[in-house]
Amino acid sequence: MRTEMVRGFGAELRRQRGRRGMTQAQLAAKVGVTGKTISLWESGEQAPGVRVLGVLMDTLCIGEIRRLLWIEMLRGDE
Repeated sequence: MRTEMVRGFGAELRRQRGRRGMTQAQLAAKVGVTGKTISLWESGEQAPGVRVLGVLMDTLCIGEIRRLLWIEMLRGDE
């Protein structure tokens, strides 16, 4: 189940990045990670850690309700 949630998060991340007209490289530079890392998150192969998740949400101007959803998606059934 966690894998499905992380993939769902990745798809949502890709949508939000696209809505803001940012490339993976542009988002990566703002968040302080590599473009490959953004790619891994968007594909659902990896998930961001708690510290970087906050920076990611701030960078994409994610609202409070969506923030809670993202956290729940990444927490999954832990």
